[in-house]
Amino acid sequence: MPVTEQTTRKILLIIFIALAVIGALFMVFVFFFNRGTLTVISSAPFSVEIAGIKTEVCATDACSTVLAPGDYTIILKKAGYRDVTRRVSVPIGGERKEEAEFEFIPALTLKGSESDLKLFAGPQVTAEDLPESGVFREKNYLAFIARDPDTHRHTLYIRSIEEGKAGEKTAVTSFIRDIKSYILIPAIETQNKIALIDGTAGTSTLYMIDLTKKSRENLFTYPLISGVKWVPDSSDFLFEARAEGDLSTSIFLHKTAAKEPIKLELKTLLKNVIPVSKDRLIAATNQYIAAENELAKLEGQLVTLGEAEATPAVTALAVTAPSPALNFIDYSLLSNQGRLLKTAPDLAYPQEGTLSETQKSAYFLIEGKVYELQFMDHAN
Repeated sequence: MPVTEQTTRKILLIIFIALAVIGALFMVFVFFFNRGTLTVISSAPFSVEIAGIKTEVCATDACSTVLAPGDYTIILKKAGYRDVTRRVSVPIGGERKEEAEFEFIPALTLKGSESDLKLFAGPQVTAEDLPESGVFREKNYLAFIARDPDTHRHTLYIRSIEEGKAGEKTAVTSFIRDIKSYILIPAIETQNKIALIDGTAGTSTLYMIDLTKKSRENLFTYPLISGVKWVPDSSDFLFEARAEGDLSTSIFLHKTAAKEPIKLELKTLLKNVIPVSKDRLIAATNQYIAAENELAKLEGQLVTLGEAEATPAVTALAVTAPSPALNFIDYSLLSNQGRLLKTAPDLAYPQEGTLSETQKSAYFLIEGKVYELQFMDHAN
């Protein structure tokens, strides 16, 4: 039986309707069912760059976007932090949650002239009866050695500083022999101690004077000891010394429980080493670092600190081999390893460093200017 034109039209209409329904169902599937959700959880604000597709700007800690199921490369970005790159798989009709933490990028900025900021200026004290030399200062105290007029012995005295004036002197301890060459490092407010480096005999002997116990302990002797710094929240301390047979000084850690001081792998002057916690130091050094031609690429990574001496000459025999770059190191006292925070090839070697009041940045004095190294996020 021949197919009429009217029948043909009906068949075509049915086919058209079927295709339209299939197409509509397909579109519904594509737009409503063939979808997954990617949720990135981090600290806002940040952005999520979905490679080759789009970028989401996230103002909240949980940031969601709808995507077709599949594998994606995403790059998380946050100003002042290192990018985080992840490969994620978005399921059909489901949700992929991805949590991420951003790593803070240390920043080095010029704060101004030291003549204006006066961050490294010691306390100014007026007192007519202070010795002309050999007076050592901390924030609120003076320490010096002078002859006691009654006993005629060399005696260690301390004097408080109040409103720029020195108070009455207090005798701490006296010595049978004369102390002619010495360095005092008072830490009266934080440790209630004074370190005495006695160089009278031609070598350096370190005494620790405990004001609480009213005791004086002879700790050790080196050919040269040039400084002491206390480690926060502990009775440990760092000191700079030249050991027997060495040509330049090294940084040592004295731990109360240890028999011998520990020599650190860090080569620099103690005044540029800043204890941040009982386990952590921040230091400026021009010590050689492995792969130093690509130092900028090593920022944020553990690095191998070279054996070459890197301190400026301490004695006429000292030998130095400085790196072309000034490097800022985050040094672990637990692992005796350093992480490169920042490299600054155009800056000279600092004269001094100190921790900021926030304890999340450090100031370094370089050729009369003050630079701030922010090694932790102030927002955290």
